[in-house]
Amino acid sequence: MNSTLPTRGAFVLRPHGKLHAAAAAALLAMVGGELASEEPRTIVLDLRAVTSISHSGIDALMACRRRALETDRDLELLCTPGPAFDRLEDAGLSRLFVIRD
Repeated sequence: MNSTLPTRGAFVLRPHGKLHAAAAAALLAMVGGELASEEPRTIVLDLRAVTSISHSGIDALMACRRRALETDRDLELLCTPGPAFDRLEDAGLSRLFVIRD
């Protein structure tokens, strides 16, 4: 999973391939670390290189959203039409997240 160097306005994480249990745990840990920082930034999860999302991946995205809300941070998803976006829609996440392409 790649992340950008810290910037003023956003912290961007770029998982790739399958967002399954191990990747989901890493994503949750990285988002948690950012939420613990003292500088509030929007967190952007760039899912454009994700090919599939497991149930664990959906759970991790929901946990990231819950933690962001608890700390009054913005969390956005980047996702283009395809299997990952379809999975987000099937799980109802397209109604809960800001999703940009």
